Amino acid sequence: MQQPDFWFRERSLLSDLLLPFAALFAGAGKVRRALVKPVKLNVPLICVGNINVGGTGKTPFCLYLAELLRRENIASAPVFLSRMEDEARLLEDTAPVIVGAERGKAALLAQEQGADIIIMDDGMQNPSVKPDIVFCVADARGFGNKRVMPAGPLREILEDGLPRVDAFVFYSDVIPAKAGISLTEIQDPRFREDDNIFQARVVPKQNLAGQKYLAFCGIGNPDKFRKTLEEAGATLAGFQAFPDHHVYTHANIALLKQQAAALGAALITTTKDKTKIDDNAVEALETDLQIENEAALLAFIKTRLKK
Repeated sequence: MQQPDFWFRERSLLSDLLLPFAALFAGAGKVRRALVKPVKLNVPLICVGNINVGGTGKTPFCLYLAELLRRENIASAPVFLSRMEDEARLLEDTAPVIVGAERGKAALLAQEQGADIIIMDDGMQNPSVKPDIVFCVADARGFGNKRVMPAGPLREILEDGLPRVDAFVFYSDVIPAKAGISLTEIQDPRFREDDNIFQARVVPKQNLAGQKYLAFCGIGNPDKFRKTLEEAGATLAGFQAFPDHHVYTHANIALLKQQAAALGAALITTTKDKTKIDDNAVEALETDLQIENEAALLAFIKTRLKK
């Protein structure tokens, strides 16, 4: 979905008018979490979620976690839970994926299939499972006006969501105070640097210096992709943002190829978008995720999982 600008402004008449609907949305979530009982699991479950809507970088962190857990012999058979097909395609090269909105049933199935740890991509607000660790991922947009949808970008009231968060993962372009996520604003002494606050950075694998591109994507935060392309040295002749999870048609790709040819540029997109495009004329920007203090993150995980 395209997130409206007023979600990220401190004051907005439209946001004020939508507050009654936001109250209904928040209330419905509270009722659901109160009524639904989580399934019982015999293996640990890690949730990588967020309090706000849209892409904040959850899936790359899920991939990073699976590789870290294997490398450190914490888990040999991780299984991902995913709700979206495009994200599942990204995850499946690293570990098995179970796709479905019913997270409790999916978690039980993962356990039956031999998972020794379950990594859930999104689903922090889903009460059908009780995670052993909840990572809340945030990017430079932060929590916006700190109001619940549709008045703002939040899936739930901050005061309801924060107690379920065990750790924050901030992408490196985030200065917490600038993003509206400063520790004083959330007023929670549980969160401390190098304890349960971790800095992540997306690093491009390719050097695109001297190459001209028409870039496009259908992700929650298109500006993040633009910035990574610039870090890789790409010259952008154009940039087109589609809605999050956009399903590309032949007409979409044909038009993009025509526009790229007119600009004398090549086409490039994200790895997530590329999983939905069967056309060799479209390149994908490969990236790595780096954690600034991986040793602290590893110690945190081991402590929480009692490893």
